[in-house]
Amino acid sequence: MNDILISIIIPTYNRASILNQTLDSVLSQTYSNWECIVVDDGSSDDTEELLAQYCAKDSRFKYFKRPLETPKGGNVCRNLGFELSKGAFVKWLDSDDLLSADLLLSQISAAAKYLEEKYVLITSKWNYFSETVDDVKPRIEKTNKNYDSGFSLISDFGNFGTFLPSHVYLVRRELIQKSGLWNESLSINQDAEFFTRVLLNTKKIIHPVDGMVYYRCSFSDENVSRFTTLDKCRDSIISWILIDSYIKLYTKSIHSHKYIENGKRHLLSKIQNKEILIEYNWFLGKRNLKDWLLKRKLKMYGITRHFYLIRIFKNH
Repeated sequence: MNDILISIIIPTYNRASILNQTLDSVLSQTYSNWECIVVDDGSSDDTEELLAQYCAKDSRFKYFKRPLETPKGGNVCRNLGFELSKGAFVKWLDSDDLLSADLLLSQISAAAKYLEEKYVLITSKWNYFSETVDDVKPRIEKTNKNYDSGFSLISDFGNFGTFLPSHVYLVRRELIQKSGLWNESLSINQDAEFFTRVLLNTKKIIHPVDGMVYYRCSFSDENVSRFTTLDKCRDSIISWILIDSYIKLYTKSIHSHKYIENGKRHLLSKIQNKEILIEYNWFLGKRNLKDWLLKRKLKMYGITRHFYLIRIFKNH
């Protein structure tokens, strides 16, 4: 079993202050046959010096800089890392997140039983953490189970209003090649767009009992998942439009999946720019937008949610 190489791909940008924690969580793995490819997106801090230490310590670490002639961005780095990787299985890991020491062994042990299946992926348990993972237990999720298809997991994302972070997945290389690489034009929600394509091509999902990943939730105020610019607001909507189109093609249905409806509600709860929402009202839904505008108007006048609910009830 130890002859199966796992490629861990880490894009990074100015995270030297915490990147060592992520690299240490890789180094602590009880499964030894891995390579860790770190692709630097043009850091100006001590990232290069830090990686020099890890590469000198262990040859399984490999450090690359994004070529200057290529566009800047985490997705560009992820795709470059994949092109440089050699593993039969791939794990994408953000430079602020962590793996439990038994994660890779647990996942590859589960995968070893399904090596004849090219389109298989392995999940794991997970939870958020802030400064330390001490005493962090796995979230009790209804998605902590095996699935006969990736679409079934997407359906449960919709049914239970949940998701899985990227570093949960251990993905067969052939499955990535069939699904396509990361969308380099998206600046936010690119993981949901990418893994929707992957899951729609997945024939089997295995969920091991052991191992978990940790998802950092409070590194800085410039978190890439926040709607901090108009471009990010627009990219997030576009990502959900793409996800909607993939699922409709898969299901051969013109109706939006519950997962998509949850995504639309998330967009309306996070995006405050009225013009962008109106621009995409054809996707978000005029009724959803009307409710959002009413909430915003009532909030401006300090009207409580109680009176808002009364208004909605009367309108229905």
